[in-house]
Amino acid sequence: MTKKTILLGILLALLTTMANAQGVEFFISTLPNKYLPQLEQSQRQVLLNNYRNKKDSSINNTYGGKSRLLIYDEEKEYIRINLSKQGNLAAKKFTMSDGESLFALCTWTCSPACDGDLSFFKGSNLTPTISKNFIPNLYLKDFFILDSLTANNINADKLEESFDILFIRYEVQQQSDTILAIIGNETYIGEKSFEKWKRRMKGDRIPLVWENDEFKIGEAFFEKK
Repeated sequence: MTKKTILLGILLALLTTMANAQGVEFFISTLPNKYLPQLEQSQRQVLLNNYRNKKDSSINNTYGGKSRLLIYDEEKEYIRINLSKQGNLAAKKFTMSDGESLFALCTWTCSPACDGDLSFFKGSNLTPTISKNFIPNLYLKDFFILDSLTANNINADKLEESFDILFIRYEVQQQSDTILAIIGNETYIGEKSFEKWKRRMKGDRIPLVWENDEFKIGEAFFEKK
């Protein structure tokens, strides 16, 4: 084996290590506690180590409840944690055209209706980034069949007035570079009331697909059951 081959092997190993260092494991284990006070950095690292070693991946969190690491997909750069009985977290790494990492953090709580938050962090410094820099404006009418609304004399631009509270949560997806925007009002307003709206809807979730350093709005659909 020549010195050139050895040096090349070392270089490739270093590049692999650097890539892993900015993966979703790096993100979830080094994210400052102020963004995830329920699980401190040391607790998150314990969860990751236990999951990797096929040990019990649950831990008592700082709020006195139980948190459990449900999924850690190293290949897809995806993590999902059950923070509590009502709270959940999912994180995923997206790669920008210049090679920099963009991490999406979704948190949502269901009690019983589900509502949540979406945050972005860039690079190895995990710089907080405004969501609107990547996520397009999403309107309630994007979930609906406009012709159906018009036929029922419903103003698409004033749909929000029909809901006194609008529950929308975001979920990063494990198997694709996609974030789902999901309406969670069915639990809140009741199945029967929501049923009349469903007849006029294209779906209760919209895929936001990562493409050219931004998320593009896809077609709304209903989850297959």
